[in-house]
Amino acid sequence: MNEPEHATWIWDASILNDDQEKWLIFFEEKRVRDVYVQVDPNIADSVYRSFLTAAHEQNIRVHALDGSPDYTEADLALFLQKVNELDWDGIHLDVEPYLSTEWKTDQNQAIDRYEQLLKKAAASGFLLGIDIPFWYDEIPSRAGGTLAEMAIQTADYTVIMAYRDRADQIIEAARTELNIGKALGKEVLIAIETIENAEAEGISFSGKSPAYIEAEMKKVWKECKCQIAVHHASSWQKLMK
Repeated sequence: MNEPEHATWIWDASILNDDQEKWLIFFEEKRVRDVYVQVDPNIADSVYRSFLTAAHEQNIRVHALDGSPDYTEADLALFLQKVNELDWDGIHLDVEPYLSTEWKTDQNQAIDRYEQLLKKAAASGFLLGIDIPFWYDEIPSRAGGTLAEMAIQTADYTVIMAYRDRADQIIEAARTELNIGKALGKEVLIAIETIENAEAEGISFSGKSPAYIEAEMKKVWKECKCQIAVHHASSWQKLMK
């Protein structure tokens, strides 16, 4: 990989109802190789099917996306049933248990439930990708070691939400997870944020110029030699105008 390759999320799959070509052109321009697309029961299978076909013709992998703070094994089972109906390249889970009420009342139970969920997903037969925050290396796993180690070991690839707006801070935030991935022989990607109204200053690239964003992403890539995931497609595309 001589130039950075990217991944991105499509949370609002309704954008695929209208102008799929616009998004495919954007993804080609930005060297997007993986797209995580939320599976929405209100979107017709035909919409997903046409996007999958067109994306595959451009050698773009498309992963079925799901997740929530209170995501359960029952949710996963329903999701997998839906995913089986189409030609997805894998599944991608964005489960953030630290935002759940259970994490506040019984963190150990929340962690145990999350780890069991990841194991179930990994045994599904699908390529499994997950999103985790960079600070999971500070959280003990119920199996020993850290939650970052457990998650990276269990998934086929892991996206580290290293949400900062400077390359040096992004690399520093994700360094431990990158090293874990290297030690375990697992793929680790670094994610950046582009949404407006992020939770704090210095988190998102929103408001920054396209040239600045591209330059910082290239700095990150030169350090990690990994795919850069951009959260998310709509806000990223808006910033590039």
